[in-house]
Amino acid sequence: MLCIFGPGGFGLSYALDEGAEYSCDMLRVNMSVQILCINPDRRAPIGPVGFSHLSDGLTHNDTLRELSVASCENVGDVHVRKLCPGLILNRGLETLDLSLTNITETGVGYFLQCMQDIAYLKFIGMARSVKERRGLH
Repeated sequence: MLCIFGPGGFGLSYALDEGAEYSCDMLRVNMSVQILCINPDRRAPIGPVGFSHLSDGLTHNDTLRELSVASCENVGDVHVRKLCPGLILNRGLETLDLSLTNITETGVGYFLQCMQDIAYLKFIGMARSVKERRGLH
């Protein structure tokens, strides 16, 4: 199910990898979407395969300005690794919010490696991970 949040944005309130594939295919042809929010859904979390599809969609779409996966507790290091190729090739994304996820130092390392090739992001949110928030180091 796609949830329209307003002009130029939509959100994935489901996140099965197959649904993510279809939605991210849309990024290849729809050049009007500017905001994509992937909502946390513990019943059907988006997996690394879904993030590979998202990465592929980013390689074909330079009109997307904001991508948020904030508060998606299932998003971790492998997700970041799968997303990096699309981030490197995309030239339109300005805001990336990965806050309150389960990304660890390993995922931050993947992200820092791909950041060497990214100079266009204006805001990167990587606030506390779920483990830190719960005090479980």
